[in-house]
This record gives sequence, structure tokens and C-alpha cells, in this order.
Amino acid sequence: MTIIYISTFICVITGFYSIYWVISILSRTEDKYIRNEKKKHYVFLMLKPFILLLASINQRFIEEWCNIKYKKLLVISGNPYKIIPVEFYAIKELSALFGFCFTFIMLSYQNVSIWIVLIISIIFFFLPDLWLKEVIYNRKQKIFNSISFYIDYLTLSVKSGLDFLRSMEEVVRNGSGPLREEFELLLIDLNTDPVFRHGLEKFQFRCDMNEIKSFVSALIQAKEKGTDITTVLETQAEIRRDERYKKAEVLAEKAPVKMIFPIVFLIMPAVFLIILVPIILKYFAET
Repeated sequence: MTIIYISTFICVITGFYSIYWVISILSRTEDKYIRNEKKKHYVFLMLKPFILLLASINQRFIEEWCNIKYKKLLVISGNPYKIIPVEFYAIKELSALFGFCFTFIMLSYQNVSIWIVLIISIIFFFLPDLWLKEVIYNRKQKIFNSISFYIDYLTLSVKSGLDFLRSMEEVVRNGSGPLREEFELLLIDLNTDPVFRHGLEKFQFRCDMNEIKSFVSALIQAKEKGTDITTVLETQAEIRRDERYKKAEVLAEKAPVKMIFPIVFLIMPAVFLIILVPIILKYFAET
């Protein structure tokens, strides 16, 4: 039976590849939605035919609200693999298919209800969403930890006599990490868009953080009211440092509570075993 299941799975894979190549030749599936030249799926290279085939189908049936939702999430995450919403939804569908096939084959020897296989497939369907949320969380943490440093760098550059755009260029040239990438995009927007606030609002949308929102609002107000931008940057840097210190204090206060479980259930039993086992063995040896 296992050989039959494996053979069926291989036939399904071969069929997907065949259908993909036929459709790509006859209807140019890849050209039906806009793609950036930099979007190269190195990680998903082996799954590219499946992703593109399902993406060409998804763009006909996925609701607009769903497309907007994943577009926003991918932008906030930095889109590390340069994919578009219909492709991400295709990855979700492939994940569900893999979960279904894997669970069905593993449980084929036992009398297991098909509902269990379907439930596990649904769980696999939402695994890419969990991965995307984890990417967003880690990215926001990196931005939060580095924003005070970048604002200090901007302040020093402005104080040295450079204007705001030249200061941004210095930050982009010498920085690293996700915030540096966002500043690079912000610099491009500020150079191409004559309206100052439009580039900052795009920057705020991509980061989706209260700290960035406060920073952007302060810059927009300073620009519109003619306030000295150096003072604004110094104030913002001080606020961001205070927020970082307060967050570090909160995490330090939570650390003892989080250590209770490993101490009680992992460390203490090991200590008791090391101390009591020799005593017990010696007692039984003497009796």
C-alpha cells in the first residue's frame, strides 16, 4: 500500500510540472501579473512551477480584501523572498497539500478518521501565516533596538552642517539592518516625490510601528511649522532611548518569573537525582 501511495504522490508531482509547462507555453502564465525583476525565488526554486501555477489560478478567485491584507503583511515583513500576495497564498495551499499527503501516508497503517487528516491539513495551511508573523515580529524588534542609534546619527550629521537628505545618505551608507533598508527606500521617495510628507507616510506604512509613527509625525510638523529639525531629532532620540530602557527594565522584571518553570521542573529534578541516586544505590548495596 505504501508503494501505491508514494507512486501516486510522484504522479501528482509530475502532473503538476507537466500542467505548469503546458500552461506557461500556451498562455504565458507568468506574464499575467506584474513582477519585479529582483523577485527571484532562490529558497523556493524547486517549488517555483507549483507556486506560479497556483498563483495564476489564485489571481482569478482570491478576493480583493485578501489580496490587500497579504500585500500589507508582506510589505511590513520586508518581503524577504520577494513574493507577491497570490504567490504567498499558493505557498499556503502547497503547505496544506503537503500536510494532507504526509499525514495520509504516515497514518495509512492505522484506522484513522479522515477528519484528523483534514484538521492537520488546515493546520499546515496556516503555518506560512505563523512564519510571516514571526518575521514581522523579529523585524520590528530589530527596528526598535536600532532606531535611537539611527536618529542620533541623523542628529550628528545635521549638526555637522549637512541638510536632512544628505544626512539620510550618510545613514544609509554606513548603516545595516532592516531600518537601514527602510531609510534607503525613504531617501528614494524623498528624492523623487516633491511632497515631503508623502515619503514619510510610506515609510510609516512599511514599518507599522508606533515609534516610527511618532518620529514621522514630529518630522512632518517640524517641516510644516519651520521648526529647527535638529531639536526635533534630539528630542526623538531621547524619547526612543527612554522607551528602550523601560522595555529592558520590564523584560528584566519578567525574567525571574520565566525562570521558575525550568528551575522547578528541569534543574531541581536533575539536582535531586545527582544527590539522591548514589545514596539510594549505596543503601541497597549495604542491605
